[in-house]
Amino acid sequence: MAREETVALAILDAHADTLNVLAREGRDFLQRSDVGQADLPRLLSGGVRTQVLSICAAGEELHGGDATLYAMAQIT
Repeated sequence: MAREETVALAILDAHADTLNVLAREGRDFLQRSDVGQADLPRLLSGGVRTQVLSICAAGEELHGGDATLYAMAQIT
């Protein structure tokens, strides 16, 4: 008789621009949304247990201190 094995896999997503998008659009990471790359409810329901979120100062219009403030706003 064949033995059935179950394998549990850990899902890891190593890059998402979510923080940048949330900062620009003013959305809440904790609230489910039908737009954007990720939010916590969708990550959890999809079985993702690790998510690496990038922080960036996108766009040529941001320079020096403005770029730094924009990047810091994504992590606060």
